[in-house]
Amino acid sequence: CLTDTEALRAFDISYEYDLFPDWIRLLDGNIGLDAYLDRLRNQEATLSDTDLKLRFLENHDHRRSADILEESGTLRQWTAYAIRHKPNLFDTDPVDWSSGETESGNDHWQLTKKLISLKKEGIVRDGFYWLPEAPQGCIIAAYERRSPDGRLTGLRMGVFNVEEEPEAEINCRALWPEQDDETEFSDRISGKEIQLSGGRIRAGISPMILDWGLTG
Repeated sequence: CLTDTEALRAFDISYEYDLFPDWIRLLDGNIGLDAYLDRLRNQEATLSDTDLKLRFLENHDHRRSADILEESGTLRQWTAYAIRHKPNLFDTDPVDWSSGETESGNDHWQLTKKLISLKKEGIVRDGFYWLPEAPQGCIIAAYERRSPDGRLTGLRMGVFNVEEEPEAEINCRALWPEQDDETEFSDRISGKEIQLSGGRIRAGISPMILDWGLTG
């Protein structure tokens, strides 16, 4: 077996098999979310700007995430597909997309299509990616654009309340002092505009992809 840095000299993308067992241990309660995030941050610090990790919650070698995460809110936070079995690679295996519908009427097919579209936008390609400190039970993933003098000009922030903490709040002003209570974010998943309150945003039960200062 080769390290990521060795493998990525020959390949464009490396599977996330090194962290997938940690994700399973997290779901099983054997490690905490902070330990999992530390592993993610360590990996990001090790890789170069051009290295790509293919992150996944499931594939044909593993149980489907909808089977692992039965709660629809948690499943949606982890952006999983709604397929409840491990398929046989050699048999026809049609997908029943309607089985992914939740009580709220949203389904993982539509969510996945929207996320695929968002991943193709410019901020993901050319922004600086990092994992800021987050409140208990949450993951924050951010892409930034800055001017040559260091001024923040664009921001995409993903807020994932994976442990469904009811009082979780993101202190945006502490992370980005340029923000104030007049700052409005556009939630690209719900389509709503969200304004800071006291420099903070509350993490909801649904995932949020929040944009500020982005036109493409």
